[in-house]
Formats: sequence, C-alpha cells, structure tokens
Amino acid sequence: MGALIRSYKFKVFMVVISGIILEIAAVTFFMLKDRLLLFPVVLMVLLCAFILVILLDLKYITLGYLLFVPIIIYILENQFVAVQNLGSRLIYVENAFLALLFIMNVFLLKRKKEIKGILPETVIIIMLCIGNLITYFQFQYEFKVYLLSTNFYLRYFVISLIIYFSKIDYEVFIKILKLFSIFIISNTVICILQFIFGDPFLSPFVGGYFYSFRNDLIRCIGVFPWPTELGAFSGLFFIIYYFSGKHLKYNFFYLISFFCILNILLSQSRLALLLVIIILFIDNIKKILKLMRYSLILVLIYVFINFGMGININEYIINSIEEYSMPEKAPRIYYVIHGIDIFRDHPFFGIGFDRYGTQWINELENYHLFNKYGIKQFERLSTTDSFIAKILPEFGVFGTILLIVFYIILLMKSIRIMKIDQRYKTFFYLLVYYIFYLFNSAHVLFNLNMGPVFWIIAGLVIKYYSVLYKKNIFRIPMESEEVSEKVK
Repeated sequence: MGALIRSYKFKVFMVVISGIILEIAAVTFFMLKDRLLLFPVVLMVLLCAFILVILLDLKYITLGYLLFVPIIIYILENQFVAVQNLGSRLIYVENAFLALLFIMNVFLLKRKKEIKGILPETVIIIMLCIGNLITYFQFQYEFKVYLLSTNFYLRYFVISLIIYFSKIDYEVFIKILKLFSIFIISNTVICILQFIFGDPFLSPFVGGYFYSFRNDLIRCIGVFPWPTELGAFSGLFFIIYYFSGKHLKYNFFYLISFFCILNILLSQSRLALLLVIIILFIDNIKKILKLMRYSLILVLIYVFINFGMGININEYIINSIEEYSMPEKAPRIYYVIHGIDIFRDHPFFGIGFDRYGTQWINELENYHLFNKYGIKQFERLSTTDSFIAKILPEFGVFGTILLIVFYIILLMKSIRIMKIDQRYKTFFYLLVYYIFYLFNSAHVLFNLNMGPVFWIIAGLVIKYYSVLYKKNIFRIPMESEEVSEKVK
C-alpha cells in the first residue's frame, strides 16, 4: 500500500482528481446564492489543497498557484461580469489562499528568521499603509473603502513575502515556466483563429468589453478581454522566455518567445512591441548587426500585418501621436491633468489609495471626488489608464517617494545580482519593462494580469540578493573563481 501511495502514477491520478474537485467547487462558488452552502465548497477546496501539499512539493504548488491562478481568476471575472459581486468574492478567495500559502511557507518551513533580508522593502510597504491610514482619518471616508483599497495593494506585496520565505529558486521557476508554456501556446492558437475567423472566436472571450479595431483591422484578444492587456502580458512573457532560453540555450523557450511576439502583433499593441525592441537593443548594444536584424524582422512583420491591406502609414502614425498627446482623444492625458489639480489641494499624503483612479471605489463613493472637481466619469475604461495619472493625487509626495525608493532598491539589487549571475538578467529587463508600462496602465503593478508576475520577480530578486549577501559575494572581486563557487 505504501509503495502504491509513493508511486508517480498514483500522485498524478490524485492531482487530476483534486483538479476536478477544485473545478466543480469553483463553478459552484460562482453560482451560489445561499451562504450556508459555501461551507461545504470551502471544505472541498481545503481538502484539495491538503492533498496537493502532501503529494507535491510545496515550492511547486506555491509558484504554480501564484502564476496560474491570478490569470484564471482575472479571465473568469471578466467572463462572468453578470454574476453579482463576483469580483469581491474572488478577492476574498484569493486572500484566503494567499494567507494559506504564507502560513505554510513561513511557519511550516520555520523560516521566520529570514525576515532581515526583506526588512527595507517591508518597512516601505508598512509606511505606505500608514500614509493611507492618515488619509482615512483626514477625509473620514467610508471605512469599507479604506479596507478594500489597502487590501488591494497589500495582498500583492504578500506575494513577494511568500516567494522570499519559500524554497523557490531559479530551477523551480524554469520548471513552472515549461508548464506555463501550455497557456501561451493555447492563447496563440486562439489569437490566430480570431484573426482569421473573427467573431466566432472573439465573442466567447470579450466579456463585458467590446471589439477593438485599429485602422479597420480587428485587434485579437486571445483569452483576455482587451487587446492591450494581451499585448502587455505577451511582452512580459517574451522577456521571460527569450532571455531564459538564451541563458539555458533551450530552443523550446525561443519558440514560446516567438509565440509571444506573434500575440503582440495580432493584438496590435504598439507599446509592447516598442518595449521589446528597446530591451533587445539594450541587450545587444554591442552587437549592432544582430540588433538591426531583430528589429528589422519585428518591424517588417508588424508593417505586413497592419499595412499589408493598403492602410495609410502616415495616417496611422498621426493617429497614434494624437491618441497619446491630445486630452480629448487620450483618457490618460485627461486624467493626468485633473490628477494634478487634486494633488495641488492634497500634496503631502494624497487622498488615499484608488480613490481617484479606480471605478469601483468611485462608485462606492457615488463619484463624490469627480463631481467636486468637475471630472467626467469613466466611460470606455474603468481606470485612469495610467499609473502616472493616479500616483500623485492618491499617494501624495510621501507615498510617491516611497514607491520610487522601493523600485530603485529592486533595480539596484537586480543589477548587482546580474553582474554576478547572468540568469537574473531576465529579472532586470522585466523591471525595466514594467517602468514603461506604468505610463500606459493604471494598475500594471497591482492587477491580476501583470501584477503577480512583478511581485514574484521582486520576491526572487530580494531573496537571491539576500543569499548572495550572506555569502559575502558582493565583497569578492567579480573575476574571482571564489564567486563562481559560492554562486553554485
């Protein structure tokens, strides 16, 4: 009996059964109206979690959950927009699982002594929460709004804590990436079908949004509700797969990175394509011929897809400039301008997390702030469409400086690590990618689409920096053989 339980086939069988139970529990949870019935559903989920923890290594479960589940929740939330309070239900479920993972990785693994390595970042996050608490007492808005907005930001930092305290390392990260490639491939197939056949393959995924066209061409969305999100997501994973494949000399990862580029092109995401070219330029700055070849291929493919059907390129460029520079055509510019007006009145601590740049918080407050400053309500979008538009009015000088310091710490740590271990070059380029996307998305660091990956990377950077620091590697000359030995 013991041999059967330890066998690989039995473990696979139990994992599949657990997955089926979890899926049934999830569907039941979405449809339930009777709160009493939630109890057996929660028990089913906990039973599956218990089985998975016993059968599989905790570090694989942890990283697999943090990478897969937020994306799945994000897609479901947009697909089932008609289900009342679905978003808040999903947040509660996610919080419960994050708490469970935190407890298992910190207390069960007895890693509480490791807190010193992540102390500076933890202090910054605590100070941000204190700043938000000050705005609550200052403006006396609903306590529910304070709790929801604080939780919205704090739960993402918990992801970094979980990664830091876990036993996840670069090898685990690569193994989970191999599994995640199934999602990338599936998404690419759906994009191609959407590009060829249109509506039959778009309508199942568009959710509460609408079809987007650019110069009379449909913008593909894959399984995401909006093409910009597909482009941002694909650019992010292009960097991960391309540079991981480059370091490991693993052709399969190169293939997945090509699929990511294809998704960017089919979504017609200009910023994602531009950032990919910039990062390839930075990486190949000393190899100009190779750089020109990469950039030329990308641009030619993009031109073929967008302009091969007789579209005027000059008109396309002019429309792009207007979209990013004219307030009446670019929501992000409009909300930046009005955000500065709010910041002038509340410069020190701002007005509180999400009270300006997020639709659901404004709805809870009956658009009080928008009415006060004569700002038009969100129409096509549910945010300000730019983190830059909301950072000053919501965080004030105090919070803005803290966020900048937090990001600088991550960048500096990633640079120092990259000089010693080239595997972590991937993480440096990801941090650069996120910086640019802050201009093009309101919640790039704090949403279920791209947010979890950022905080996973942040946790890995902080974790590995702490490991190298304890080994005194930063005090050893870079060319020394002792560095190579200690890194291993």
